[in-house]
Amino acid sequence: MFKQNQSHYKITSKQPSRSASRGPNADDDLDGLLSDVNFGNLDELISLRLSTLLNDDDDAKSSSGGTTNNTSDQAKGSTIKFKLNSIPEIIKTLQKSRNEVSSQDRELLLNQLYYLIIKKPNLDQEYDDVDYETDLINLYKILQSSKSNELILAIRAITAFIITNIDNAGILYSEDKSLSILDYLEKKIIDLNLSISTRQYLIYSYTALTLVIFDGSGGYGVESSLDFLLETLLGITNNTASNDLQSNIPIISSIIYGLGSLLTLLSENANLNEIIENLLQSSSNLLTDYDILEINKPMSMLFGLCYEIFDYNDSIGDKIDDDDDDESEQYNSPYDNTYEIKTRLEELIKSNTKKLSKKDKKEGRSVFRDVQTTINFYSNKESRLLKLSSKKSDQDDYQIQDELVLSHLKLSKSRSLAIKSWFAFFRLIQLKWVFGSGLHNQLANNSRIGSIIRDKPNNDYANKFNDELSGGDDDGEYWNDSRTNKLTHKKLDQAIDHRRKVKMNVGLEQQGMLD
Repeated sequence: MFKQNQSHYKITSKQPSRSASRGPNADDDLDGLLSDVNFGNLDELISLRLSTLLNDDDDAKSSSGGTTNNTSDQAKGSTIKFKLNSIPEIIKTLQKSRNEVSSQDRELLLNQLYYLIIKKPNLDQEYDDVDYETDLINLYKILQSSKSNELILAIRAITAFIITNIDNAGILYSEDKSLSILDYLEKKIIDLNLSISTRQYLIYSYTALTLVIFDGSGGYGVESSLDFLLETLLGITNNTASNDLQSNIPIISSIIYGLGSLLTLLSENANLNEIIENLLQSSSNLLTDYDILEINKPMSMLFGLCYEIFDYNDSIGDKIDDDDDDESEQYNSPYDNTYEIKTRLEELIKSNTKKLSKKDKKEGRSVFRDVQTTINFYSNKESRLLKLSSKKSDQDDYQIQDELVLSHLKLSKSRSLAIKSWFAFFRLIQLKWVFGSGLHNQLANNSRIGSIIRDKPNNDYANKFNDELSGGDDDGEYWNDSRTNKLTHKKLDQAIDHRRKVKMNVGLEQQGMLD
């Protein structure tokens, strides 16, 4: 796409390389459910768009004879030289007027900016705090002025730019509404003048940023974001005829994945059960009443998560009484009719809908079986107590749940991360959208990102895993109050980050998550 010219690059009409077009649906996920998640084929669409732009440029050159002797003409359009190997330089160039940098060049520059960002897992080592904050504000202004395809490219670039250096990005999620990127995104998400696909990407950005910003905060402030997403979802589904839901599938699915990721932030909230019950009661019809695979799959996953993190008030030492049958368990359940959900999942597993391809049927059945396993396990008190006491059981449900691997995420040629809970899976979805093919690089080299993908905090395993990631109590300031505290000594930052990465790998190996 870009041709090197000494210390500068210039835009050429070469086809984008395959490596440059890899994105959220790339091959980092080895054999799990992540490949089933539809991100709207963002990178494929971008690749096609860039190819179109570059082909248009070729056509323009051909029509003018391909050459010109006018020096001023050579300085225009796609012959303008840009520094494309520097994040600050690209941001500086994007601040220029549209007379100086065309819309075509802006799209190409934003795409290049994104790929530079995801390749650099530790931006704080390349920026000082002041310069990073300045570029962040400038990039936010670029986002606000972006139009059409530029908006899609800009939103993903700034999302990655914030998340890779979240501890220094507080200015964009402060109490100053004029600089609040989350408020900006909420307004854009409900803007019906924007295309369905654009709103879908805005939702992914909104939920990914909320996840990373509020992770470790105890969920304070997250309920309002969850309510916003749920209201948006219900506004679409309750006011849209069933035969018109197809056109809104991208928005509906991205909201469901977003609701799941935000629920993980509320796993220790005192009102967790009430939040879950309200969420499932108001949206369950998307699973039970519609035969739309692209909606059924994320909704079933959401049910799996809710059954997994619901607080059943179990305690070690509880005894199983004869009264603890399926009927009594209904009163201690995320959904008031577990049997209905189990029956529906069985229907979906056995579904032979002629409209679906064999591949779609196979993928759907895999999702529904995994969710069915989760619900069978967590709706059984004996299984829960056995897990709570960390004891093995001869029951098939327990063995299957204990061995359930939802996804494998590639970290290197020889190592992969096993995702064994819906809690971790919903978080992984958000980071996968943000970083695409660069996610494995972020996880391997940025401990702050690596700590996001973990199990439920109040689980014994999760606490140990989280301790390994966080580096112990001596690093508490860095992790627990990231929005108000900054470590300014780069060597100390690097030493802490290195220690965490070592501990993270040790913790993953001990828990069997690294293959």
